[in-house]
Amino acid sequence: MQTASSALPGQSASEPKTPGVSAAEPRARRQTDGAALPLLPDCCNLGTILRVLIVLNVAVGLVSLVAAPSLSAGVALFGRAALMANPAALVSLAALCPLRKWVNGLGRPWQWATGIGIPMLATVATGIAFTLIFPDEPPAQGLAAWLVVRALLAGVLAIGLIEWLYLRNLSMQPAQAEGRLQALQARIRPHFLFNSLNTVLGLMRSDARQAERTLENLAD
Repeated sequence: MQTASSALPGQSASEPKTPGVSAAEPRARRQTDGAALPLLPDCCNLGTILRVLIVLNVAVGLVSLVAAPSLSAGVALFGRAALMANPAALVSLAALCPLRKWVNGLGRPWQWATGIGIPMLATVATGIAFTLIFPDEPPAQGLAAWLVVRALLAGVLAIGLIEWLYLRNLSMQPAQAEGRLQALQARIRPHFLFNSLNTVLGLMRSDARQAERTLENLAD
């Protein structure tokens, strides 16, 4: 007998048909909520923030040591660069935290533009603030060229971080799916055993032989 709650062809049982809502809209909502493994990482996650800051400071330290003529000059250069790079990274992560859900359902070019553009804009803004706070250290090549170079470096670093975090999340998907499956199985098995024992108890009074066969099947 077919009940009134049966799903229509092409519609899953978990997605009831709502008048005036197309079948594509629930899928779009799930993608916007982050179910389709978006390109941008979860910038609200503390682990993601720590990974970004660690990689950023390591990259800034290596560039500072290579560009400086001596170790002491490299340490001083790293201090100045980190003083501008870390606030820019924190501003970028704070902006991408809410924006990520908005761009998840969009195409990859829009996601890339958001993930690269926000760090570049944040770097320009913090660079201007840096020159205002430390006016005794004006850029030798001019403020505009100085900001452009650092914005381009921020864009390149953003590309590398986004790609690395995306591949990391992609590689963790099978393990996460296996963990969810094991948790589901752990919840199902006690209920299955409980229902089977209740069935055997009912058969003991009416059909002892059938109860014995049920226990044998349960043991198998």
